[in-house]
Amino acid sequence: MSLAICIVNWNTRDLLIDGVRHLFEEDPSRSVWVLDNGSTDGSAARLAEVYPQVHLVESSENRGFAAGVRSETSRFVNFTIRERGTRPRMLRIQ
Repeated sequence: MSLAICIVNWNTRDLLIDGVRHLFEEDPSRSVWVLDNGSTDGSAARLAEVYPQVHLVESSENRGFAAGVRSETSRFVNFTIRERGTRPRMLRIQ
């Protein structure tokens, strides 16, 4: 089963890094996509530095939530809202 995690981010660098850390602690082989909506807090640069395996799509402007998954081709996509964050074991495929 193919599952992609898609996170839309805007100026929440620390929350983003923490959430991605939780996702990879649970399953290091996950497909994680992040659309950075023109953040000015260094979110994209920090993510690329710490987690180069994340598929990062950078936008110079806030393109909205739906733009974050247009290029993902997995059978299942989990949409993660940045304010909610991620928690260990929040996703389980059985």
